[in-house]
Amino acid sequence: MGEPVKIYDLAVQMIELSGFVPGEDIDIHLTGLRPGEKLYEELLIAGDNVIATDHPKIYAAREAMMPWSQLEPLLNRLFLAANQKDGIAMRSLLKTLVPEYQPQKHNTMALKQK
Repeated sequence: MGEPVKIYDLAVQMIELSGFVPGEDIDIHLTGLRPGEKLYEELLIAGDNVIATDHPKIYAAREAMMPWSQLEPLLNRLFLAANQKDGIAMRSLLKTLVPEYQPQKHNTMALKQK
């Protein structure tokens, strides 16, 4: 994947490569992270789910897959729990749908009452 790149630096470079001057021709607005956005992209670490490709430095991940006939009812239950603001049920369903999911420790009673 190479070295990390700051998005700001990438924006400046793209503006300059387009023949403009950052801050004069095109403004860059820093808005911060939105809910759900990530600061970092995780690297794929060698493990049971890694598959070699034709290129020695490129690997693919073999992800678990659930048939639609099993997935659809779980998603419907997740949507229902979300509409009912039932945090306990949502976390439980997310753990079923995404085995790697590790919920943060929160006051579950506060989530249930919202």
